[in-house]
Amino acid sequence: MKEIYAIIQPNRVQATKAALAEVGSYPLNAFPCMGHGRGQIDPQLLDAALDGCEEALAVLGQHPPLVPKRSLSIFLADDQVEPAVQAIIKANQTGLHGDGKIYVCPLAETHRVRTGETGEDAL
Repeated sequence: MKEIYAIIQPNRVQATKAALAEVGSYPLNAFPCMGHGRGQIDPQLLDAALDGCEEALAVLGQHPPLVPKRSLSIFLADDQVEPAVQAIIKANQTGLHGDGKIYVCPLAETHRVRTGETGEDAL
């Protein structure tokens, strides 16, 4: 079992849900979040700021700007991961900075509270 944790643009949630529905039905949670990637900031400037360089911190204003995003958490069986990842990419890839990130993490256990089912049966 796996969890896909994806960070996408807020205006791409519905398209992502539709793309995922085309390849299967997955439990999905979506949350508003704020963040930034390396794409909006010169990576050398960010590295210098993280190392405590005063000039870099002054340029960044001590805190890089945070932008609205949506985080998606999707739980699925191992064999469903690749189609789901490809669906997320298809729905979100524009070629511009900020398209998003996808993380695939192992899922140790799942329990359905209502029925007591465990493992993939609880997905």
